[in-house]
Amino acid sequence: MMSTEQIVSDAEIDFVHGHANFGGMTKRGVVDEGVLKRAFGYHVGYTQRQILREHGLIRLRHPSGGDKLTAKGKTYLHALGPFVFDLMKGQFREKKLWVDTDIPTSRQTTGS
Repeated sequence: MMSTEQIVSDAEIDFVHGHANFGGMTKRGVVDEGVLKRAFGYHVGYTQRQILREHGLIRLRHPSGGDKLTAKGKTYLHALGPFVFDLMKGQFREKKLWVDTDIPTSRQTTGS
């Protein structure tokens, strides 16, 4: 499996981002988040959208809006796989949305 760095190099990211400022997010984090958001149909801001288009990760699907991942974008999303699942587990635990003991197993009963 290819890594995200093989699909979009750090040099490309530095060139395309220019002086865009996303606060504490890394430039690669901006690309990662944008690809994930578009894959699941969420809105991305104008600057993030243009960065993804410059990298060839999304393309305009319809003149009224709605970007679609390109083949390169889908490959990038696939490369994010392990990172995404680790990140999501961490966020769920930090926000206490998901605690392993809260997941019922077939041996647990609801009690009466």
